Amino acid sequence: MNLKLSKNELIALEKLCNNDFSIGQLAEELKKKESYVSRLVKMLEGKGLAYRVENRKIALSPASHAQSFKKLYLSRPEARVEEWLSGHAIGILIILASPQEGVPIDLFWKETPCSKPTTYSILKRLMGAGALVKNEKIRISDKAVEEFANYYADNIQRIATSKIQGMKTSIRVRLRVVARARVKEAPTEFVQTGISALAGHGLEAMQTKDSYFCINLSGKQEKIGIEEAFIHGLLMATLEQGQDKQVLALFLMKNRGRMNVAKLRALARQYSVESDLATMRDALDYVEKAV
Repeated sequence: MNLKLSKNELIALEKLCNNDFSIGQLAEELKKKESYVSRLVKMLEGKGLAYRVENRKIALSPASHAQSFKKLYLSRPEARVEEWLSGHAIGILIILASPQEGVPIDLFWKETPCSKPTTYSILKRLMGAGALVKNEKIRISDKAVEEFANYYADNIQRIATSKIQGMKTSIRVRLRVVARARVKEAPTEFVQTGISALAGHGLEAMQTKDSYFCINLSGKQEKIGIEEAFIHGLLMATLEQGQDKQVLALFLMKNRGRMNVAKLRALARQYSVESDLATMRDALDYVEKAV
């Protein structure tokens, strides 16, 4: 899944906010060849942002991310949205569109989907457009921008996870999605994680038909280490209120020497399960002292 939006994709969306077009009409509006615009429309359709209506014209999708883009565009009709929302900008905005008021700068740099020079350039554009502010944290200052980033990520998550047969549940933490499915294999962009990955590190548990997978919506290939697999397992166990916490606690007790505690804590903070990890570690410390 290509998370990024090109300038031409955004300009096409701006046109569709005001009217429906045939491929030929849209090509004329964009001053591009019909063959190019046809490919452009397919990309927008693949992201759920556009669809074909009965008269074969192209229309803006009724989906939440398309409609929130329209709201954003109409609130800033002269702002040249395509200049500051294109490329990796949408990935950066998704990181920042968190429930909290802003994202700590150190956490932001861990998750940015592009190089530091590119990130600095994008931040400058977004702040110049009045979409971001930066102090102790970086936060989105325009509610319409934040709404679009969140809806866009949610819909891309839905499209990405729909490729997995037997999908049961998924949770998104900024750009990363952790999913549980009743299937042993998933498309190549998904990496095994959680209980499924820990099984290869000596996890003692009866294997079920369910597997756990992770994907980064930015397209960045993930290499899941033992600490992140554990935190993903804890995240899903917390979400589903299941029995996996007991299995994970046993794994942690037997493998604390193999795991990087500092990294474990940092990942727990990243996925907002610090209190769950602290509670588990306190309980294990108590058991060890009592035995």
